[in-house]
Amino acid sequence: MKKIGIVLALIGLYFTIFGVTFLIDGFAVGRWPNVEGKIVNVKVRTYNVSKSRGVSSGDNKTYYPNISYSYEVNGMQFNSERYKLGETFDSFKTKPEARAAAKKFIVDEPITVFYDPDDPSSSVLNNTYSWPVFMPIVLGLLFIGTGFIVSKIKTTHTITNEADRA
Repeated sequence: MKKIGIVLALIGLYFTIFGVTFLIDGFAVGRWPNVEGKIVNVKVRTYNVSKSRGVSSGDNKTYYPNISYSYEVNGMQFNSERYKLGETFDSFKTKPEARAAAKKFIVDEPITVFYDPDDPSSSVLNNTYSWPVFMPIVLGLLFIGTGFIVSKIKTTHTITNEADRA
């Protein structure tokens, strides 16, 4: 059990380190510079939240606006669909709700785009972070804790001697 616990803890360490870097990016996005971009395409997409044996149920669908936009930084053209760090866009239970949210975005209209000054190809339309930014750290700490607990479980081996049975 000790080896399994160590493996789980190492997986947790990986998620935690990744999570810390992701969290740092999440806090940094609020300080990214912005440029004026242009909305290229607006769609409402469907996401099947869960599938049972490969068949999706209508009750498990969520809908979200998918906004494609272009922008220019230092003479270089970029395209993106990323709405916010950690998620594509807010999701909705019904298609009409998602359509209403998508109507705020009009093709060929200008839009403010926030971009990473160290990597201008990385951009968002909403420069706040959301709860998925914390998920890798939570998973990492969960794995580390589980690994620690599993590594402390003592296994007992019972060896039965045929002579002792007689």
